[in-house]
Amino acid sequence: MSPETKEAVTKAETEKQHWEEETLAKVLEKTPERRDRFEGVSLEPVERLYTDADSDHVEVGFPGEYPYKRGIHPTGYRGRLWTMRQFAGFSSPEETNRRFKYLMSQGQTGLSVAYDLPALWGSMQTHRFPRARSVNAVSLFHRLQILKSFLMVFPLTR
Repeated sequence: MSPETKEAVTKAETEKQHWEEETLAKVLEKTPERRDRFEGVSLEPVERLYTDADSDHVEVGFPGEYPYKRGIHPTGYRGRLWTMRQFAGFSSPEETNRRFKYLMSQGQTGLSVAYDLPALWGSMQTHRFPRARSVNAVSLFHRLQILKSFLMVFPLTR
């Protein structure tokens, strides 16, 4: 092993140890991983963390640490499964708000607003074609004022 490679491996091991002690340990105290061992489809073990040394020295960072290239959770989905989110919207902010309140009363915990579909498609809302396709599918939040009116009556604390 060349001195440069040895130095890079030592640096990667030091960074990994720091991540385990500072970032990961705090999360594992509150939310332990769901299993002791994780496997891929080939039944080969999947390590908790792969570092730059495992990826041809591509700078991948650490999960749960800025700039979050590897996600916001240090354990990824080992501690918590991903959430399924309901993507919904209706003709007006008021209707969307009523629907979201209903969904929450039925136990839905993850909601995503289908706002202004023409903008999601990269089109102007005033253009005839996108408006015709989206009028029944989403809430038309084409002005900040309308979006604010939706959010003001929606319980964002949940």
